[in-house]
Amino acid sequence: MTVYFTAIIPFFEESFHSDFNKFFYNGTFLLISNVVISFLLVFRAERLSKFMVKEETEIKVDLNPENLIKVILITTGLLWLASSIYLLPDLIEYTRVMYSRLNNIDIESDVDFSPFKYIIQLILGLLFIFRIGKISKYLMKRIEKKNA
Repeated sequence: MTVYFTAIIPFFEESFHSDFNKFFYNGTFLLISNVVISFLLVFRAERLSKFMVKEETEIKVDLNPENLIKVILITTGLLWLASSIYLLPDLIEYTRVMYSRLNNIDIESDVDFSPFKYIIQLILGLLFIFRIGKISKYLMKRIEKKNA
């Protein structure tokens, strides 16, 4: 660990000159927070499972088309939501640059960010997560119609 921190100190000194990079450390802050939150979720899940499962019984899950559709939808929704959270610093930088341009303040940085793609991913991710029941029922009806 010490070798890593010794090697990364010049990188931090270079990136610390910009006001925006002071908070995000070019992605290092997000990486560290992601690791910490992942560990908290793992430990919390273990405590919840011990609390909810009082006796050792086997949990059975039937894999049918509706359950498979739900797994695919929730996985897609979570991936798009995670992608949106990961791209949050880019959205903030894009907003800062656009605000500066609208107020006629010259900024040298060009941002390669698509706000429309970001908004669509965020909305579809939330839609897939919160409307999973209705979407899976609709898709099951379409599959049944096609098979009939």
